Amino acid sequence: SNFNKKINELKSEENKIYIENMAYNKIKEDAYQEKRVFVLMGHTERMEGKYVTFIEGIIPVREMEFQGNTPRWNNSTWSEIFREVRRLYEDMIIVGWAVDRKGMSLQWSPELERVHREHFGGVHQVLFLLDTIEQEEMFYIYKENKLISKDGFYIYHRARKKENSPIINEIRKKESEVKVEVEFLEEKPR
Repeated sequence: SNFNKKINELKSEENKIYIENMAYNKIKEDAYQEKRVFVLMGHTERMEGKYVTFIEGIIPVREMEFQGNTPRWNNSTWSEIFREVRRLYEDMIIVGWAVDRKGMSLQWSPELERVHREHFGGVHQVLFLLDTIEQEEMFYIYKENKLISKDGFYIYHRARKKENSPIINEIRKKESEVKVEVEFLEEKPR
């Protein structure tokens, strides 16, 4: 069936992206600002020989200047972020960033790519581009010196303390939303 085909495609997918439910909802929650930026915290690991990015927390960037539609990072922005990292996310790494630009659809631009390259040039750092008015969203990964859109991503919720594997409760695909039966990830001790 088409459904199984989709699931198998996703299983063999390179550079899977998993985002924790609460982090996802925080990015999506209503906010009056027209443009917002977040830093994505989490970890990466290899599963079955492929890299996987886990987004486990987010840091809203409160004082972000924009030049046109492009965020301008500067030292004071970063020092605010690193303060938050030390306070809340000591055991995680920066796995990327998110930009919500309301009503702008998902316009990728060379400026955005430049910002990504300068500030998030790490091999497994991702960009999550959103337009929360149009309800559009897309992850990009940086490959061969350019940002490439991902076909979909996984939303998971953290299992209760005694089960230590995260549970996938949703797969978001570009074309359609594919709900899956609960999928357990083999959690490797970090």
